[in-house]
Amino acid sequence: MTSKEQKALQMLLEAHDSFSGQCIDVEPYEESKDGLQSFLDDIGPFPYLTADEIVNPHHMDIAKELGYDELLPPKESWEVVACLSILHHECRKRARGGVFVRNCHRPSDYNARVGGSAGSDHLNGRAFDMDFHTPEARKRALKYLRNMYDNEALELSLGVGDKTIHVGVLSENGNRRWSYS
Repeated sequence: MTSKEQKALQMLLEAHDSFSGQCIDVEPYEESKDGLQSFLDDIGPFPYLTADEIVNPHHMDIAKELGYDELLPPKESWEVVACLSILHHECRKRARGGVFVRNCHRPSDYNARVGGSAGSDHLNGRAFDMDFHTPEARKRALKYLRNMYDNEALELSLGVGDKTIHVGVLSENGNRRWSYS
C-alpha cells in the first residue's frame, strides 16, 4: 500500500466509526473475488455491498465476448476499493435506500467497448459508478460527496448524472468534476 492510499483509507476509517478503524495489509489475501470479499469483511462491515456486486460486469454480453466472467480490480487497488466501499456505505445511508455499483474495474478492451474514457479511473479499479433509485436519493448522497471533495487525501473525481454518480479516489487526473447529460 502506498502512503497516499494508506492516508486516504485511514482518514476515511477514522471519519466513519462504523468500520474497524485499521488499515489492513492486502498481501495475505488471495487475488480473487473471495479474497476481495474477505479483505472488505475485515475492514467493514459493508452490509449493503459485496465483492460480487463490485466485480459483476454491467455489460455482461460484452464481457463474455471479451472472455471475462468478472472484472476483478487489480489487487494493488484494493485499498482504494475499500475507500470507495466506505464512500458507497455513507452514500447509501444518506440516500436512504438502494445504491448499486454498476462499474468498478474495467480492463482497457472492455472500457473501449462500453464507451469509457481512455483516461478513466475505472482502468485501474479506482472508481465506482453508483446508481440511485431516485434523483432525490442521488442528491442526498451528492451533498455528502461534495463535502468530501475538497479533502486533499482523497483526490476525488466526481461525475454526476440524473440517477448516477461516478466517484473516483486517488484519481491520476486529480480532483475534477463533470456532469452527465
